[in-house]
Amino acid sequence: MAAVVVLVGAACDDGDLESSPTTASVTQAPTTAGPETTDLPPPTSEAPATTEAAPTTATPTTQPEPPTSPLPTTIDEEALKAEIAADFLASDARLVAMVENPSLDDLERRALEVAAPPLNDQLIRRVQDLVAQGDRVAPGDPPIHFVDVESVSWDSSSPTEAVLMVCDADNSRQITPGAGPNGEDVGTAGTGQLTARRFEQHVVLTENGWLPDVFQTDAIGVWQGVESCPPP
Repeated sequence: MAAVVVLVGAACDDGDLESSPTTASVTQAPTTAGPETTDLPPPTSEAPATTEAAPTTATPTTQPEPPTSPLPTTIDEEALKAEIAADFLASDARLVAMVENPSLDDLERRALEVAAPPLNDQLIRRVQDLVAQGDRVAPGDPPIHFVDVESVSWDSSSPTEAVLMVCDADNSRQITPGAGPNGEDVGTAGTGQLTARRFEQHVVLTENGWLPDVFQTDAIGVWQGVESCPPP
């Protein structure tokens, strides 16, 4: 632009007004554009900015890849049977606590941690009866309560059920605390005689683990005065 201004001013000094347009046409020659085109490279320096977008093409590589193999579906039966047995023993311990110290507090929830339906309803009624009578279950002297899961039968065709072979020995009885003439406890049910028995117990899988769903009254064998069952 500076070159154009200079050429037009020089024509006016000669006093030839008609020649000024021609000189103007000369000053508009492409040669004047040369200096301005030299100012264009700076925009081309922004080209590397387009290369900055390249890292975005690497984004998919940060995404987790889908598994190439299916999740394991095999079951460790021995570990499962050990879990079933452990759940049953824990259930039995909670049962003893519920009848030795009967309470209506949060009874429905606690019963479901001991037994699955319909046995949980029987347990609820049992505790309610104890509370109504003012009774509780008391261990003998010395206290003996032995439970052993001798075997667990489980089949994948019924994966939420199992049958346990159980031996238990117990000398507890139901009492009314302090009901005697001298403030002693009075027995109201059971003899307190030590008895061992072997029986099969059905259990089912619940949200609280493997729990009994029926009360087993049919024993395979019964032995008096012993703390465990003889070998099967």
